[in-house]
Amino acid sequence: MVIEHLLASGHEVRIFTSHKGYEHLRPHFEGVTEIFGLVFAFEGEKLDLLGTLRRNLERGSGELPETVMKMARIWKEFRPQIAVTDFEPWVPYARTILGIPFLSIDHQHVLSHYRLEYPYRWRPEYLQARAVVDGMVRGAERYLVTSFFFPEPRGRGRRRATLVGPILRREVLARTAERDGPILVYATTAEARQALDLLRGRPEECLAYGFGRDEGRDGNIRFRPPSVDRFLDDLAAARAVVTNGGYTLMSEALYLGTPIYAIPIRNQFEQMINGYQLERLGYGLFDLDPVRRRLQQFLDGIAYFRANIERDRRVPAGPEGESGPDRFNGNPHLFALLDERLGRLA
Repeated sequence: MVIEHLLASGHEVRIFTSHKGYEHLRPHFEGVTEIFGLVFAFEGEKLDLLGTLRRNLERGSGELPETVMKMARIWKEFRPQIAVTDFEPWVPYARTILGIPFLSIDHQHVLSHYRLEYPYRWRPEYLQARAVVDGMVRGAERYLVTSFFFPEPRGRGRRRATLVGPILRREVLARTAERDGPILVYATTAEARQALDLLRGRPEECLAYGFGRDEGRDGNIRFRPPSVDRFLDDLAAARAVVTNGGYTLMSEALYLGTPIYAIPIRNQFEQMINGYQLERLGYGLFDLDPVRRRLQQFLDGIAYFRANIERDRRVPAGPEGESGPDRFNGNPHLFALLDERLGRLA
């Protein structure tokens, strides 16, 4: 959405990306360059920070010099006035080497620029995650931080960060929420997949993605193969969502008014805080390990959670409390901020 907005506004754009981002963007845009991208290592279902560092050092020894030379050549030819990054290290590197200012757009900087409420036993995970975020992207002209929860800024957050609602894909915005269909289950970890065992045999119909199975049925559970369009259709129709603590799906579900039972990845603090804030705000429940009693509590409370989502959807726009922008759609706010920043370069 950001690239489309920049192009529609008349800007010249060059795109650097890796992994699935390259596969997705190359058919749709010109000027897409594939570069070295970071990968993450897991020990079981837990994020392995040392393993992640080791894998990237091993891969980077061969691919990193080529990426640096490729990017430096294109930067010098293109001569950008500003860069935009979504949580990767190469744009900050360009600022250091070539003096190119940049804007940061991501959810991760909510960890470093805002005051977060969380259980004290999570503090080691918080400190680790904050160190990674601080080390990955430093020196942005402005941090545009997307989030479905809105904590108070820390000291540097007041000076250099702005919170906006979630950035939504055009395909999500085009869909109308129905909210009376089957429960949508999307799971990529063993803990999240345990929820399927708790749902099996219940009266509710469930649609399951992420289980590596083709079409098929197991009692009240229908399995779906990967399909973006079909997934979004099922998401728009779902009465509830059961998933990990990933920010994108949680944000899209909330925009559609759908309550969430979240099972965040252990030791991945960003997912853990997403789940914690989800429950604190009354939009659903979270557990690091799914529990039958809690899942039942969530299913019994779907109407309550949905009412809370709708309660918080609109930001008061005036002294009389008139309905303002959709809190769960940050696109207009983000694009206005981008236009204002880029306008200063004209």
